[in-house]
Amino acid sequence: MSRAIVRGQLVRAEDGSPLGELKLLLLASEENRVTETLTTDALGAFTSTRAFPRGELRAWVKNPETKATLTKHAAPFEPGSEAVWLVPVPAPQTTEPDEPERVPLVVDDEKALVRVKIVDLEGKPLRDVLLRFVPEEDTLLLATAETDALGRAELVLDPGRYRVVGGALGARLEPVRVALMTGENELGTLRLPVKTGTASLAGKVRGVDDESEPFGIVYLHELGTGREFAADTVMDLNLFGTSDGESSFRIEGLAPGPYRASFVGLDGLEYHPATLECVAPAEGLTFLASSGKPRMYRFEVLTRGGSPAPGARVYARLRGRWMPAADGVDDEVPCHGEEWLVLASGCRPRRGHFADETPVVEQDEEGVDIALVRVTLEPGHGEVVLCLDVEGEGPLDFLGSEFSVGAGLAGVELRIDGERRASSDADGLIVLDAEHAPERFELVKPGWRLLERRDEEGLPLALFARQSP
Repeated sequence: MSRAIVRGQLVRAEDGSPLGELKLLLLASEENRVTETLTTDALGAFTSTRAFPRGELRAWVKNPETKATLTKHAAPFEPGSEAVWLVPVPAPQTTEPDEPERVPLVVDDEKALVRVKIVDLEGKPLRDVLLRFVPEEDTLLLATAETDALGRAELVLDPGRYRVVGGALGARLEPVRVALMTGENELGTLRLPVKTGTASLAGKVRGVDDESEPFGIVYLHELGTGREFAADTVMDLNLFGTSDGESSFRIEGLAPGPYRASFVGLDGLEYHPATLECVAPAEGLTFLASSGKPRMYRFEVLTRGGSPAPGARVYARLRGRWMPAADGVDDEVPCHGEEWLVLASGCRPRRGHFADETPVVEQDEEGVDIALVRVTLEPGHGEVVLCLDVEGEGPLDFLGSEFSVGAGLAGVELRIDGERRASSDADGLIVLDAEHAPERFELVKPGWRLLERRDEEGLPLALFARQSP
């Protein structure tokens, strides 16, 4: 049967002019023998990568953000024809955009209700800005709030003196000191020293076959400023709600200009090219999985006597950030980490580099290569704490990260009975290696105040701020 790629363009149904917007396009042949998910360019044009047979060709046009279907269209397809397939898209009904839903906050007589709006240098509202209200009094607690689509944020906290800090798009607010009173506190509009970019970078990650489910993290390095961004990929689903072997990514709000993009797979596969040089705005960036079987690490954590170590936990360092990687011996760790750290109850910790390992490679039931790392721990005690400066920004503007509450803070001392026993490194990580578990320990850094200690997905965090002058 004759087949050919499909070249087409989305046009406005009213006048046939090009639809100058990015859209998702789902193509399917008769009986769904061939299907493909595409993203149109800025003029609505598209070219399939798969060859479609003669017969009826169907298209579903979707909004890339909401995935809502805008139109369905079908027409005969003749391989070999030079004609561009035009897909008419009706104009959407014009309605005023809905305001983000706001749940009224309940405020008692002893609390402060705070409202604030964050905009860029041009006065445009900024969404998803994480604001931190850093207390300047010992009796107060750290509070956070995130701006909505209109740049607004509100929260309830205890009255008192705070510093308001935050950041987005590689820029930071100048700290604003506020004295909050009981009742309503309107902080007005705060301006972030950055222009909201109008450009975006988007593309796909292709697995080894149509059954693949590629996923990972896309990293961007802005060549002009050195700022870095990261975002997760989103799995693409075909007409039947299953994977078609691809995932997609889109990073909005970037300044036009040159970037270097890279992709780190969290599915155990290697992807190429290692980096892509691109100029925003750009579409169609593509990372391809290298042929070969996926590879993951699995840690077998043992005591000196050879029995499984109780309560084993594995942490991994990826692009300068420490994260929980595995809880016990059954979890698998992606192969792209830099360092690993293992702790277990009643044992001293051990730390190593993935590159130094020569593990035994086995296969699981799905054909994935599992690199088994055997770690023997000595009797003793281990503690790990990640120390963060809540007024700093981490090494990446990591979209959606649970650990974007600050930058790693070096030089924090872990003291037992007043004696320094360990200190945090450049990433903010403290690892205590001791013979016995201490009854208590304290975390100290001169000129800094410990605001809060909490556990984030199995990783103990210690949040610090500079003491007020």
